[in-house]
Amino acid sequence: MRRLHVPVLCGLGLLGCNLNYRVEHLATPEIDPTLPHPDLATICVLRPQSFGHLASFEHYDNDHLVAVSEGKKVYFCYLARPGTHNLVASSDNDARLGLWANAGSRYFVRLHVNMGPDLLTPMNTDEAMAMLQELRYIRTVRATSRAAPLMRAPVPAASRAPTGRAEAGLR
Repeated sequence: MRRLHVPVLCGLGLLGCNLNYRVEHLATPEIDPTLPHPDLATICVLRPQSFGHLASFEHYDNDHLVAVSEGKKVYFCYLARPGTHNLVASSDNDARLGLWANAGSRYFVRLHVNMGPDLLTPMNTDEAMAMLQELRYIRTVRATSRAAPLMRAPVPAASRAPTGRAEAGLR
């Protein structure tokens, strides 16, 4: 009986569920945030808060869906080609961050879930690495055939300048 309640609440919009995607927790990250890739940039998005853990966010990089995040104290990483990247975390409102990615570099971004506008902010590597010890790695998979495919290949660079809060060469 309990299983019926979550889909009903999701369908009514009372929970921040995303019925098109399923979020899985992995013991071993698919993309190791500690190891740089020589020809690509690694971008990791951290969601450390307990507040707003019911909200579901769709994460885009240059208009490519890269992940869906749900829950508290989670993170995910993906690979990106060097160049301009416009990140968006979309829920009730869009949090945006622009960055210039360099090959072989790692970028850590924090999602701040708020009662008002949500924010994406850059993090320094030391702060992010310490925070990762407390977080669980997530992977997004399609739950229905209607769901748009996720970008699994490295995200290409944009042909335009970063939008939102632009940060050049975050590290």
